[in-house]
Amino acid sequence: MASDSHAKRPIVVERRKEKGRKKTPRLTKTYDVKIIPATVGVVAETEEPPKKRVAAYCRVSTDQEAQETSLEEQMAHFNTVIAEHPDWELAGIYADEGISGTQVKHRVQFQQMIEDAKAKKIDLILTKSISRFARNVVDCLTNIRLLRNLRPPVSVYFDKERLDSLDEKAEVFLTMLASFAQEESRSISTNIKWTTRSRMKAGTQKISTTSLLGYDTDDDGEMVIVTNEAEIVRTIYMSFDKGMHPAEIAEKLNALEIRTIKNNPWTGESVKNILRNEKYCGDVLMQKTYTVDCLTHKTKKNEARWSSILYQTITLQS
Repeated sequence: MASDSHAKRPIVVERRKEKGRKKTPRLTKTYDVKIIPATVGVVAETEEPPKKRVAAYCRVSTDQEAQETSLEEQMAHFNTVIAEHPDWELAGIYADEGISGTQVKHRVQFQQMIEDAKAKKIDLILTKSISRFARNVVDCLTNIRLLRNLRPPVSVYFDKERLDSLDEKAEVFLTMLASFAQEESRSISTNIKWTTRSRMKAGTQKISTTSLLGYDTDDDGEMVIVTNEAEIVRTIYMSFDKGMHPAEIAEKLNALEIRTIKNNPWTGESVKNILRNEKYCGDVLMQKTYTVDCLTHKTKKNEARWSSILYQTITLQS
């Protein structure tokens, strides 16, 4: 039998102390605070604040007369707006004429404006609308963020949308509106393609003669023969018919100090291009190349030529 010393003893639990404690009053401390006023960018009362350097960006996508007028109107408008603000000064009007907004790399004035902003020559950029600034979402947002991250940041104000790029909420609206501008550009591209193909089928599509030796275009858009250039083309064909090699024909033309349509010396390859061009036998083969994407404007050779249209033109035969 177990002894009494090993008998089970009751567990004794001590009562916890109450959590509530008597609060002691805190001592009020005073500090000697010295306010250091800002010095960077602060203008003394006796000095005049510097004027904000404001630039404007204008763009039209074609060089037609109506668009030229639009470009002049844009420039005049921003000149007036800047002049109406006494605390602004003109930092420059940057204008790209006949240049698409879907790419930045071909817009020389736009690139110059960005470089001037990086060089701290511009504080604010005014533009008519997001579609004038850029029709490519990536280009639009990339350049706006670049300008925003400069020190000091450069703001872009979109007149039509009444939107400031430095506004905290501007990013969402800019993304959305830039997307609309990009899709509008894609829609325009689709419509142009449809119109061009319809004209091809009807045989009314205008043929560019800018780089076509022997042809020009009259006021009605019709092809006409340029007499002196036509003689050069006839010489090439007659010489080739007699057995001369294209390289020999090129030497012959260079000896006579005759230049190509682009004012370059003749080569065997440039002579071959004349001989291969179906327009000199009275036909036109359309869509030899096609645009892959309306944003990149990259073109590819149309290997299948599934939509090429062939129709007759005038010949250079005497």
